Amino acid sequence: MSPQNNRPARWRKFFRRLRTAALVFFLLLICALLYLNRVGLPDFIKGPLLAKLSARGIDLQVSRLRWSWTRGIVADNVTFALVASKRSEDGRTNEMFSPQLSLKQVQIRLKPGALAKFDFQITSLVLHRGEFRWPTSTNEPPREIAAHNIETELKFLPDDCWELEHFQAEFYGAKLSLAGSVTNASALREIFKPKETAQPGAFQRRLDEFAKTMEQIKFASPPDLKILVQGDARDLQSFHGTIMLHASDADTPWGKVSEGLFTARIFQDKTNAATRADLKLEAAGAEAKWAVTNRARARKLELGAQLFFPANDTNTVSGSLVLSATAAAAPALFDGLLLFGE
Repeated sequence: MSPQNNRPARWRKFFRRLRTAALVFFLLLICALLYLNRVGLPDFIKGPLLAKLSARGIDLQVSRLRWSWTRGIVADNVTFALVASKRSEDGRTNEMFSPQLSLKQVQIRLKPGALAKFDFQITSLVLHRGEFRWPTSTNEPPREIAAHNIETELKFLPDDCWELEHFQAEFYGAKLSLAGSVTNASALREIFKPKETAQPGAFQRRLDEFAKTMEQIKFASPPDLKILVQGDARDLQSFHGTIMLHASDADTPWGKVSEGLFTARIFQDKTNAATRADLKLEAAGAEAKWAVTNRARARKLELGAQLFFPANDTNTVSGSLVLSATAAAAPALFDGLLLFGE
């Protein structure tokens, strides 16, 4: 048989071998991906990834770091504890009251092509089904500040800057939306370290009072709570932000409010370096609880306040208050304007 007659047979044999090799390659690739999905990433990938996060101030405790078909690298059952030793009333330290963030899943996004080069440049973390808990009391029943069903994306920008986007959560019955950015973000964990000059237990008691008050507030329907915050983690006084809460009906320890809109703007007053808070409450109807026998009622309530917190004195607050309303049931309280000085 001539060489020309054998040429088609050789080509067919070559393509059969090539096809077999391709099938074996894809079979091995699928097995490898299944292994990475079920068992997890090997240590030579897992270690550098967690080290990169730790360098940014995020120490994650994960049960498994694996490859997902749809989300890339994900960590399952993640716990992020702001481990800050808390000084108790008797002078001993413990971590009983440390805030903790637990998540069902965290998606780790890398710079495109970084994984192939083993250059783990993390661009963001996408948090799914998170729970934030900060115990404030061990009484019965124990109290805590908590947020549930957290969904958000934390972006890592150049120069140690973090940006929080699309944050959604449930917070004491409210639908919480939060956005913000922090510079020198890796210093955030230093905020939760105990201060030697702080009065033992004072900060914890304030947190407990806040949690107790929030438990007493009831809403007829879930309100909308929106928060925007920005600042430098190395300078707490640099933080400024805006809070806006809209609730159709609310029952609070101070009274009842219908169609209420509360806004707060917190920033540093450049004239005296004090922290300033501008507060405003507008409501279609309100009922105050300070009048025991004959409760004060009003419509079209407007309450404005300016509060000043001195930089070197956390126990002193000064400010002014303006209150106005129409159709007041207690004219002595609501007719006209009430001005209170420092």
